[in-house]
Parts: sequence; structure tokens; C-alpha cells
Amino acid sequence: MNKTELIEELRMSLPSRRMLEVVNIGAVKVGDELIILKQRPNYDVIEENMIAYNERHNVYHNYKELLAKNVIFNTGLFGFKGREAIKNYLTKGE
Repeated sequence: MNKTELIEELRMSLPSRRMLEVVNIGAVKVGDELIILKQRPNYDVIEENMIAYNERHNVYHNYKELLAKNVIFNTGLFGFKGREAIKNYLTKGE
């Protein structure tokens, strides 16, 4: 699995599309690599300035706590296919 395929699978695997709609930067840590799922123009990715997010809510949650934030999503938030994609991506180099 290449990086582009991983990003697409992870975007579809989040519990809600709203999560990526409201953030300035949305990313996930895969191994030692920070995979950017969304980045608004004119926002720099500085990992130290990002918040970790691992709260599960139902699909209708507003996610206002993420509004205009730079977020690293926990891998546990992703569905089964997203977690499998992460495993495949990590083992591709072995």
C-alpha cells in the first residue's frame, strides 16, 4: 500500500467526515511518520503545536472542540479497514 492509498483509506475510516471538515490540520502518526489527512492553506504542520484526539462520539456529534485546531487523531479512532491499512503500510518496507 502506498501513502496516497493509505491517506484515502484513513479519510474514509474516520467515524465522521465532520472531524476533517472542522480542523485546520488533521493527521495521524503511523510509525515514526506523521501522515497528513487534511491541511488548510497557509497553515504549517508543527507537531509540537498539535493536540492529540482519541474521543469516540456518534456520527451526529458536532466536533466543535476540534474547530480550527491542529489535530493528531489516535489510530484507535479509525475503523477496521483504516487500522488494516496502517498495518499494511507499516509492513510494506519489510
